[in-house]
Amino acid sequence: MNFADTRQRSWEIADTLGLPRNDALPLLDDVAISRSNDSIVDRVFAMLCVAASAYGYDRKRSLAWLVREKCLESLTTTETEFLNGSPVSVHFMHQIEGMWALCWCLRVVPDLNFSQPCRSDFVSLLPDLKKEEAGAAFRKQSSLREPNEIIAKCDLAYCLHWGLVHSQQMRKKKQPIEPYIVIERRRALEWLLSEDNWEDVSLDT
Repeated sequence: MNFADTRQRSWEIADTLGLPRNDALPLLDDVAISRSNDSIVDRVFAMLCVAASAYGYDRKRSLAWLVREKCLESLTTTETEFLNGSPVSVHFMHQIEGMWALCWCLRVVPDLNFSQPCRSDFVSLLPDLKKEEAGAAFRKQSSLREPNEIIAKCDLAYCLHWGLVHSQQMRKKKQPIEPYIVIERRRALEWLLSEDNWEDVSLDT
């Protein structure tokens, strides 16, 4: 993989969105996929239950579903506390964009376009919690993309995140993308390339 060429393509996409460049930004030249297909699916299932409950789905039913799917340990500490009764956070709703990125990595969705939010019918691609649908079919259809594809998207997210932060610092009023879309997708992609816990993933710019 030519990391310099990858970075050039990332900046070209940033240009089309009207975001600034930073040629001094370090290349992602020492990374590899560190998660298995099943561990990614487990994380998607955990996030699904948290997001659904953040939007009003019964938390006890979410926990029971995760127990049946043997995914309870894929919850973060904060997510576990939420499903056990702590106050809801808008962050759990925003994490849908991280789920979308992971589902792209699993080939469940065909494209990861950072200029657009996830599709409004995204939930239809996931197990139906209301019907207590098992996750076996979703797990079977998932297949991890090639590392180069994922690394390239992570590089793009890194560059776009930097551009959004810089634009904010320059007090530009209108952002071409909702920052949380880039941030949550980047978190998911960086998690795939690290061995850090979900809540410990670095999003430095």
